Amino acid sequence: MSAPIGSRLLWNAPPERGAALLKLCAVFLSFLIALMNLRQTAIGKLQQCYIRLGMELGSALEMYCLDQGHYPRDLAELQSKHYLGAVPGCPADGRAYIYHLDSPGQHFRLTCGSHAHWLAWTLEGGPIRRHNPYYLSESGLHYDP
Repeated sequence: MSAPIGSRLLWNAPPERGAALLKLCAVFLSFLIALMNLRQTAIGKLQQCYIRLGMELGSALEMYCLDQGHYPRDLAELQSKHYLGAVPGCPADGRAYIYHLDSPGQHFRLTCGSHAHWLAWTLEGGPIRRHNPYYLSESGLHYDP
């Protein structure tokens, strides 16, 4: 009676084959660890983006509107009127936030211009679409999974 195929392949294999298999497993495990670290970094950058959108830019835009009676034409106006020290970009890759103001200047939408958030998966397992998160003057900070 012959031994099962798996036992013949692993236990009777020359030592070089076992060492190669062990190296392959080590490389695969290193790849998985690197991917998990990359994901954690991407999630951290996404959380920083939320904070920057909501607390830094959103708050500055709301204070500007309370003082001036309307929202600014562009984000650079926040800096020139000293509501911000500098107009920040997304922490993930430094891209500028996209600011859309309606024609009377009473409502705006501020979205993240980064393409880097696709690495951060939500708890539901779906990727984050481009231009999320966003901030609306009517309802604040949002994220659409």
